[in-house]
Amino acid sequence: MILIKIQNYIIKFIVNILFNVEHDKPKKIAIYRFGSFGDSIVTFPTIKAINQHYKNVTIHIYNKPENDNLIKMNDLLNDNMYDKLITLKANTSIKEFYSIVKKEKYDIWFELSSAGLTLSKALKKVLFLKFCGVKSINGLEVTPNQFLAKYYKRNYSFISERERLLKHLDTFNIETQKCHLNFPLKSISENIKKVEGQLKSDNIDRKKLIVLITKSKRDSTTWSENNWINLSNQLIEKGYHLALIGAPSDSIFILPIVKKVNSQYIKSYAGIFSVLDSAALLKLSRLAISVDTGPMHLAYAVGTKVISLFSARDYIEKWYPPKELGIVIRKDIKCSPCFLDDCPISNECMNNIECVDIIQLDYIDDK
Repeated sequence: MILIKIQNYIIKFIVNILFNVEHDKPKKIAIYRFGSFGDSIVTFPTIKAINQHYKNVTIHIYNKPENDNLIKMNDLLNDNMYDKLITLKANTSIKEFYSIVKKEKYDIWFELSSAGLTLSKALKKVLFLKFCGVKSINGLEVTPNQFLAKYYKRNYSFISERERLLKHLDTFNIETQKCHLNFPLKSISENIKKVEGQLKSDNIDRKKLIVLITKSKRDSTTWSENNWINLSNQLIEKGYHLALIGAPSDSIFILPIVKKVNSQYIKSYAGIFSVLDSAALLKLSRLAISVDTGPMHLAYAVGTKVISLFSARDYIEKWYPPKELGIVIRKDIKCSPCFLDDCPISNECMNNIECVDIIQLDYIDDK
């Protein structure tokens, strides 16, 4: 903790020397976030707070996804939150980025920095923004990364990414209290009509509907096929109807689950529903059960309660849903946190989660 504090003091000291501390009357501001689906959604309350505070100010948002094929911020964020949203290519060079930012002459730059930012990367960003002519910056913060992971696990008090990003706004006296659970998504009213029609056609009762989000981009955060089959059978026995969502590529994992459950009350919409259709489906459902993946964040963003199954590969709390809208099941083991994408011990921490851990929760009752 001392090491993190020292590094952040260094950043603050340099920022106070290089940048203007006045930030009350900006004409143009920029917000930057690296990441895709879930990484974007956790920033939405912060973006909402900035938007509400700086009325009649030009707001530009920069989003750089990890991969150009992933769901991006502009697929989800309500257009009223910004004047321009620039989606950078994953391979955008520093030189290209500099030429874009330099000409805009921003008064404030809000860096919604990703978790695990190092001191060297933070200082490089400080110098980059100075050369770009930015007058004031907010949000650059060193946080625990994979180095000294065991130490940080024992000694560092983690909060969720959503809360961490909102906390940065305190230094600019921006009110955030009303924005903690405010996720300004694009309108899904038309998507709701479409999804309601599809559910009716498939004889799925939305009042009994639970959405299962079964596949993560990392194998190390995936719950086994057999676990999902067993859970699905138990939920159907309790009177629930089930819908599974995911990307087209997730169908390889999802379709065998649906086939082996072999019930008229389970349907897959993976690759069929768009991201906003999936948001509508989640909005219409009574509950979601999900691994740690982008649609898990989408579930609570539309106000649906979610049971989240977390591996122990990362630090606790960071990517958890809000306590008001979610319950987390996580089984810690000695090798945590490992930060591995592929687990050498057969996803032990994930598969230590049993169906009974879910079924016994208050979120699940007999229909």
